[in-house]
Amino acid sequence: MKIQLVSNWKRAWKFASVQLPVLGLLLMTMADFVQQSWAQLPPQFHKDIPHATTIAMIMFALSLVGRLFTLTRKEPSDEDA
Repeated sequence: MKIQLVSNWKRAWKFASVQLPVLGLLLMTMADFVQQSWAQLPPQFHKDIPHATTIAMIMFALSLVGRLFTLTRKEPSDEDA
């Protein structure tokens, strides 16, 4: 498999599928907002979801990567046959 940028990557900022994860990453970096929201959740969530902030940031970043890159099959070569 070969990893390539999508053909319209230069216009990616206009896509909601790029804007929403960027907004999410920005909100996650604002420690006050995240800490206040996390503190409002019941204690059971704190036990059930360790490292929730880190997991959320990774998911936002991976969604950006998934939107901007695509996998394509390599052309078959003579060596593969």
